[in-house]
Amino acid sequence: MRTIVLTQLVAFAVTCTAQSTLLPQRVADLNPNGASNPWDLTVAGTAADQLIFECGNGIAEGPERRVHLARLNATTGAVDMINTTAGYQQLIAAGGDHLYYSLADPPLAAGLEVLNAGVRWTRLSTTTSATFPTAQVRGVFGNNGIVFGEKAIVSAIHTDANARPFVVDPTSGSATLLQLIGTHSYGTERCELTAHNGKVYFPGRNTNGVELWVTDGTAQGTLLIKDIMPLAGRSEPKELYSAGTRLYFSAKDSANDFEPWYTDGSSAGTVKLKQIHPTGALGSDPKDFIALGSKVLFTATTGVHGREVWVTDGTAAGTMMVKDLKAGAASSDPEQLVLFNGKVWFVASDGVTATRNLYATDGTAAGTVRMGSAPKGSSLGDLVPCNRRLFYVTRTTGTSRLWSIDGTKTVREVKPANSPNPDPIGRTRMVVMKDRLYFNADFDGTGAELWRVQ
Repeated sequence: MRTIVLTQLVAFAVTCTAQSTLLPQRVADLNPNGASNPWDLTVAGTAADQLIFECGNGIAEGPERRVHLARLNATTGAVDMINTTAGYQQLIAAGGDHLYYSLADPPLAAGLEVLNAGVRWTRLSTTTSATFPTAQVRGVFGNNGIVFGEKAIVSAIHTDANARPFVVDPTSGSATLLQLIGTHSYGTERCELTAHNGKVYFPGRNTNGVELWVTDGTAQGTLLIKDIMPLAGRSEPKELYSAGTRLYFSAKDSANDFEPWYTDGSSAGTVKLKQIHPTGALGSDPKDFIALGSKVLFTATTGVHGREVWVTDGTAAGTMMVKDLKAGAASSDPEQLVLFNGKVWFVASDGVTATRNLYATDGTAAGTVRMGSAPKGSSLGDLVPCNRRLFYVTRTTGTSRLWSIDGTKTVREVKPANSPNPDPIGRTRMVVMKDRLYFNADFDGTGAELWRVQ
């Protein structure tokens, strides 16, 4: 492994009342001659102190398609290259001390590196990594797996050229087919693998169509939960979300529309929560489930009110719209629901202000309040809570700005003292590690690198 020791990883404090901006730090210039452009930022490590990410050209000599996995250790302040072999690496899953990734070696033409990539595994507390000796475990798309105890569940290309569920066991160095069922989500290359109560749930495809499956990591424990859409129809479960003893999701039944469902892991306990939009071709199409105390919020649409925020206490009678932010059949189009400061915050339009707004809600109409707005003509998104602040990004054509807001509605822009680039914020996921926000940015126009702010 190649190690880069950082020279400026010094903790710093920001007093909101003392300055109008929050000053970020560049963590490391991984490509002094251009952009390393870090993406797929993922927190791992037994102490949640290691940031895993992919980074591009300039890390080492080699072909144009070379991509490496790197990690930042928040304790030591060092960045390591996980594997310096020439190739195209993609993060599959990370959790605890385990890291699973794929490596196409040598690099191939665009697109082929994914289909030919094999699974590798490393323990983050060591520097060794291993390849599993089976041709079956190949074609694992990035972020298409989940760490499950000491193992991983992945969706990979079987010898029959179809995507199937495998369990990867680093102790034995084996990868075992769980069931001869398809694991690609409907209309996508990836599978929505979701942990819930010690098992992993996912949409699987067999003669019953696309339905909800569960696995405990064994072939005999990989089971169809319920044939929601009878025979060869497909309920196409999606938006899987674990909340307490229930897994909430969106699915279709014989009415052929998407409505909110939940399961306790049994067939009898798999129930449609409510038929919110009985006349819509796609139903209410529920999305973005998120828990708030004993309740769950989500977005849904009806022919009368359009897409708005809804709340449920787990019963049909207790499932209702929170507030009609954009009155009538028009939609406020709420999105990016996150939990912050004891409430659920989200982005929506009210039809009054000529921009997207930031709202906070306690799950009631009276407790749904507009907290701020994007500058006129800007989009607003990428909501991430961190260190008693909610960070978000506003964008227009050719510009981007990173902001924070706290519980008192105090807004600060995040930028260094000298920031000549008008469009510095990368379009990749921002993550929180040890009370610091990490993100992709290019403030000075010399290339996108890894930055952080506290």
